[in-house]
Amino acid sequence: MITGPVGVRFGGRLMPRLETGEIAGYDMPTRSRAKQWFDLAPTIGEDLFLKLYTHGAAERNLEPLLHHGLSDLYRWLAEEAESRDIEIHWTTAYQMFRTAEALVHGREPAVSST
Repeated sequence: MITGPVGVRFGGRLMPRLETGEIAGYDMPTRSRAKQWFDLAPTIGEDLFLKLYTHGAAERNLEPLLHHGLSDLYRWLAEEAESRDIEIHWTTAYQMFRTAEALVHGREPAVSST
């Protein structure tokens, strides 16, 4: 199992919130969250595995995420990756698993052209 980023987030709140990489209408992505995801994501060697999730397209998430929420998210991820000199590869959960498995066993991960 590859976890998402796990940690504590304060973000101007009096009470801390658990950061798990969830993207939702009630917990929108922010630039500071994107930065924290890179800090909290699991790594194997120099490879960082950033897994985010939405739990599908629930109605309460639809409007906030489709009206700039996701476009902002992708921009912030790209900016943070560039500032850290990290190359982003978008994958399915299975492709991420296969890559992690190869790295753990000392094999070169297969890189898909898609």
